[in-house]
Amino acid sequence: MKLKVLLFCFLLSVLWPPSLALAVECDLNQPIPSDVNDLSAYITECQKKAEEKQGQALTLKAALDVLNAKIRLTQAQVKQTAAQIASLEKDVTTLSTVLTDLDKTLAELTKIYLARVRESYIRRDPNSLTLFFSSDSFAKFFTRIRYLSVVKARDQLIISEMETARANYDTQKNTKIRKQQEVEELKTRLVNQQANLSAQQGSKQQLLISTQNDEARYQSLLSQARSELEAINAIIAGNGNEVEVRDVSIGEVIARLIEGKSCNSSGAHLHFIVADNTVVANPFSFLKPVDNLNCSGIDGNRQCFAGDPFNPTGSWDWPLNSPVQMNQGYGETWAVRNTWVGKIYRFHNGIDIEGSSLEVKAVQPGKLFRGTYSGSNGCALKYVRVDHKDSGIGTFYLHVNYN
Repeated sequence: MKLKVLLFCFLLSVLWPPSLALAVECDLNQPIPSDVNDLSAYITECQKKAEEKQGQALTLKAALDVLNAKIRLTQAQVKQTAAQIASLEKDVTTLSTVLTDLDKTLAELTKIYLARVRESYIRRDPNSLTLFFSSDSFAKFFTRIRYLSVVKARDQLIISEMETARANYDTQKNTKIRKQQEVEELKTRLVNQQANLSAQQGSKQQLLISTQNDEARYQSLLSQARSELEAINAIIAGNGNEVEVRDVSIGEVIARLIEGKSCNSSGAHLHFIVADNTVVANPFSFLKPVDNLNCSGIDGNRQCFAGDPFNPTGSWDWPLNSPVQMNQGYGETWAVRNTWVGKIYRFHNGIDIEGSSLEVKAVQPGKLFRGTYSGSNGCALKYVRVDHKDSGIGTFYLHVNYN
């Protein structure tokens, strides 16, 4: 009977190898695998699933599916990184023990070797000719020669063992240092992965709150974002309906933020744009450092954090009174990478900010224009523009009121 069972197991292993027995799938309803090898395959499958869902239709369910896939992927990456850290730390502990033992061995060999050196010095072994003439017989001469040969061979053995132990010690020490460096790198990666996971969870919560898990509300958000993008691009291209007002100086109040929700805006904020003719530029290259709160990311506890860099390096004053709160930065922002707005645009052409008051000020002297643009949703987006004096640069201030 035992022979039949063994034969069955052998045939099963040949016909159905363990690697093919259980395919690892990124099932969002099942626990994440614990086995390190399974984790690698699981992460690969979750990456594929996230990419597949990224191309789905613009529905709330599809958006949530993408976020869920990304969250599960990051959770698996966090688990894998933690496992790698634990494994390396175990190796480092083992290497520490090995190094301690090697250090003791080296100390003992050094002690023996020094004793041999002292003994040889005291004995001051003569050369062969001296031994010959100082020996009473040939037998005594050859006995002394053999003794000296054995002593030298033993000394060489000690030296060889010391060299081997030292080389092994250095090898193990370098291995330990390398693994410690890997641990620190993995710990940094783990912190970033955990922050990314928290951001993804925050994005999902924010989406559910904004839409109240309602498809119609989600489509309304998409429509509003499309209309705002259409209007902003048209304004930058010079297609707004503008009226020249007057010359203005630095710091002169030129408008006020609209309180609460308004056309293409979910709340009071300034969308500030810098453009050289019709080519947008990074506002941080022109604005000077200022007291600020960077609230460009939202974590899993709905707390804001610095999702985008806040790094002004210029000399201009800010268009809002400090301290300034940044809600979205310039370029490929945190919101683009982690929220539904990435379905509408992949590049944020300005910065979204709030100030300590509603006053909006000119950042440079120039000619002031007031304008509006009515987009496809029938909403008239108000803005002001300052055509800077003696340069081709202009600044745009959107979501404002003016007299």
